[in-house]
Amino acid sequence: MKIVLLLTGKTKEQYINDGIRDYERRVKKYISFEIFTLPGLKNSGNLTNAEVKLREGEKIISWLNSDDYVILLDEKGTEFATSEMAK
Repeated sequence: MKIVLLLTGKTKEQYINDGIRDYERRVKKYISFEIFTLPGLKNSGNLTNAEVKLREGEKIISWLNSDDYVILLDEKGTEFATSEMAK
């Protein structure tokens, strides 16, 4: 099994990059782990938020394989304790 962290566009926030690198360092001890960043959309300033989400979603879906197990991380999603995530 392999875990892939798929990101859309580069983040400018250093604390997020630090958190990603820390997670990568920790998880690589136990399982194969890779980070892949999809390029950001060009000329996205002319698009609505809904259009940006739609196009980013299409890019993500095109990258996935039919047998991939996908977990979406979203700032508005449900927060789980470590033991809940392990289940």
